[in-house]
Formats: sequence, C-alpha cells, structure tokens
Amino acid sequence: MIDLLRDSFLEVGFLQAAIVTIATIVTIGVAFLARPGIGTLYWTIAFTLILLATFGLIAGRLIESDQARHASMGVLFSGAAFLWSGFRIMWRRHPFISVSVAFLVVSTVALMLSDETSFPFLYRTVFLLSSLFAAFFVLDWTRRRPTRREACAIPLVVASIVFFGLGVQGYVTALLPGTTPADLELQQVIASITLGVYVICAVIAAVGFTLRDSPLAHRTIVAHEWQQFERAAAARVAEAESAGDPVSVVCLRLDDDDELRQLTGDEALSELLGLFRSTAVAGFAADPLVGSPRLGTIVVVTAQPDSTMRAAVGKTLARVPAVGTRFSPLIHTTASAGWASAAAVGYDLRTLVAAATGAAEHARASGGDAWESVGVERVDTGVIPLSRW
Repeated sequence: MIDLLRDSFLEVGFLQAAIVTIATIVTIGVAFLARPGIGTLYWTIAFTLILLATFGLIAGRLIESDQARHASMGVLFSGAAFLWSGFRIMWRRHPFISVSVAFLVVSTVALMLSDETSFPFLYRTVFLLSSLFAAFFVLDWTRRRPTRREACAIPLVVASIVFFGLGVQGYVTALLPGTTPADLELQQVIASITLGVYVICAVIAAVGFTLRDSPLAHRTIVAHEWQQFERAAAARVAEAESAGDPVSVVCLRLDDDDELRQLTGDEALSELLGLFRSTAVAGFAADPLVGSPRLGTIVVVTAQPDSTMRAAVGKTLARVPAVGTRFSPLIHTTASAGWASAAAVGYDLRTLVAAATGAAEHARASGGDAWESVGVERVDTGVIPLSRW
C-alpha cells in the first residue's frame, strides 16, 4: 500500500498543482483585483506561495533533488500562516504578519539545510507548527460568534480541524517506538492530499467573505431587510392610528458616508453602521422599530409623544460622534436627522418616511450635524445645531 502511495506521489502532486493554480487565479481575480486590500493581499501571497511550492515539489521529484523538495515543503506549509493573517485583517484584528514571514523563512531554511537524520523530525515539527495556524483560525472564527452570513467559512473550519489533528498525530507518532521511513513517506502523501482539500476550502471562504461584503450583496441584504421593516412599521402605525396614539418617524443620515467608505472600506463601514444603528435604537424609548433603506441611512418608527421627541432626536445626534471614536480615534462622524409626526402629516407610513427623509436631506444639505422637523404646513426653516443641546 505504501509503495502504491509513493508511486502515485507525482499524480497527487499534479492534481494538487491544478487545484492550487485555479485557487490562485480565483483569489487574485475575485478577491484581490475586485476588492484590493491588505487582507486579500495576504490571501494572494498565501496561494502564490502554495502554488510555487507545489511546482517546486514536482520539480524536486523529477530532478531527484532532496534540497529543492525540502525547501518547497517549508514554503508550502507557510501558506496556512498567511491565510490566517489575511482573515485576521478581515476581522479587524492584528494580523501578526511578522510571525507568518518568520515562519516562512525559518521553516524553508531549516528543511532545506536538513539531512537524512534531521529531516524526519524537522518535517513533523514544521507540519505541526503549520497546523497550529489552522487551529488559530478556528479559534478566531469561533470567538467572532459567526452568523449565517459567514457559513462560507465552515468547510475551512472543518478542514483546519482535520489539518491540526493530522499535525498532532504525525508528531506524536514519531515519538513512539517502531517508526519507519515508510511512515514518514505515508504522512507526506496524506499531507499533500489534506493541503489540497484545505486549499479548496480556503478559496471558498475567501471568495465567500469577499462576495458577502460586495456592494451588490449589501444592496440585496438591505433591500430584503427594508421590506420586512416596512411591513412591521405599517402595522405599528396602523395600530397607533386605531388607538389614537402618537407616532413619529425619524430619518438619520450619516453626513459623510461616502468619505467614510473610502477611509475604512466596505467591511469596516458596515461595522461602523452597526454601531450607528445601536446608537439610534438607544436614543428612543417605547420599543422603536429601526430599518435602513440604504447604507448610511436609518429610519426609526417610535411611539414617543411629540413633547419628548425634540430631546430624543437631539440627544441621539449628540451621541453620533462617539460612534466614530469607538470605531477608530481617527474617524469623526456626524449625522443629520429629519422628524415627521403623525400629528403633522397623518398616519400614512410612506408619507411619514418621505417627509422625514426630505427633512433629513435638507438638514444635511444645509451643513449637516443638525436636524429638522416637519410642521403641519411646512418644514421648519430653522436648522437647530447640536450646540443647542
């Protein structure tokens, strides 16, 4: 069986080369070129290293050069480290790229300079250390409390667990008596197959995260959530009309959402908008309904009396600068708001939303960092600055 695996090493190598070539092309085309950034750059580096190492292994076998094969193994195993760094960047964590670079250099040099005596131990050690980066990926992913939108990473999570298990198993097996060179040869073939599967799962995760954060995906998700909000809000307004209760709609718009996107990127902007939404919810009592017709805009339906709305809107806008500060000390955020009450424009949801949106746009066009309310006959002409609150 072992002889059969050894004879088929080149076939496995060529299959792995084909997989890695496609993976590298997809990563560069779909991830890096479509959404260039540090995270996608690290992914591109990872797949490029794996690609070069795979062809290096094949070449080493063909020319019967142990030094070339050993050096290629060191490069191959470092790919997991760069993948981990790329995902940490995407998750807004320190990438520890220096650790990945150091592992690339040390593992490559150590295996390249190894001899027949030291190679088995060094190979298993490098394999184990490489599998640790896969384990780190799993730990970081679970700590994020992943949502269904991140299901694309599940295959990579499973492959990473298997990868780590094989790394530990191979190292422990070497410590047991009776280990033979054939066992190491078998482990190398299994490692090649495992890395091929790992690369496929890594591409699925990388492309999935990239497409998840694409503008088209954001628009689709926002449109679906807005439809759900409209149904719930219409029911809420109808209930208030039947009971004769007050109801208001407030539209909140970030003043510089386009500039923030250029500064932070789409993924970071989504996280910032999440904080903005939480701030809006906290500013209004009576269990408000909150929806977003587009990125950077939040619509709130609340049953607060009109007498308390001025203070609620003003205090909410006053909290917006803290949203940017919590996200990054270098980011300054302001917002504009428009408020329309049923007492002023009636109990039709679309009319309320349109009136509040128009007031918010007018406040934003007038310099921002302010709010306007819709009166019975007209929009109030006085833009009330936040300094009044």
